[in-house]
Amino acid sequence: MNRPETATTAAPVAAGLSPIVRPTLAQRAADAIIEAIAAGSIEPGERLTDSDIANRLGVSRNPVREAMRILEAQGIIVSNPHRSVHVIDFDQRKIDQIAQARVAIEKIAFGQAAAAYGTNPELVAELDRIIERMEQCAQRQDLNGITREDLAFHRAVCRVSDNQIAMTLWETIARHMRISFNLEIHQDTSPRDIPHHHHVLRDALARGNKSEVEREIEHHILRLQRSM
Repeated sequence: MNRPETATTAAPVAAGLSPIVRPTLAQRAADAIIEAIAAGSIEPGERLTDSDIANRLGVSRNPVREAMRILEAQGIIVSNPHRSVHVIDFDQRKIDQIAQARVAIEKIAFGQAAAAYGTNPELVAELDRIIERMEQCAQRQDLNGITREDLAFHRAVCRVSDNQIAMTLWETIARHMRISFNLEIHQDTSPRDIPHHHHVLRDALARGNKSEVEREIEHHILRLQRSM
């Protein structure tokens, strides 16, 4: 007697994609351009050429061209019909728009991360290490270092939120934030107090109160806009 065939479930076929181990050379070139803008060695409105950037970075022109396409797609540089490329003007209106976008994204991400911080001291300890580095930069009057750690703090919390959509949106404007942070810090009457402002956020996260965290992050982001 023939036995009925038993149905089997085939294992899913793995997609033909390999994990991304490290950023591409073009991504690293894009980040280097952003760092130069943030540090002031490339000015908003300045004209860029792929040959000059390639020489300064010590790489070929191809990854620089790709980096410039990435930054143009993100709205950080703009090209005109005559093929000249310029960094956009980060005026107060642009900085305000970045802050408004951050409020929308970070209220979601920080609010959702609150529960994890409230129950996991190791996550809070990571924020403490970032704030400690921020304080060391403040003692050296390293404003660029302060803003670099500022961005690291907010990225860390967004990652803990485990909200991939919010994280993707946040990373989309992260390069804008890196530049705007450095512009804002020069308008801040007390840049050495920035670590303290992050201590306030850290403490709210450690208490794990979602509504408190949402309230604090909105105040934190809009602090300078309101003072102006």
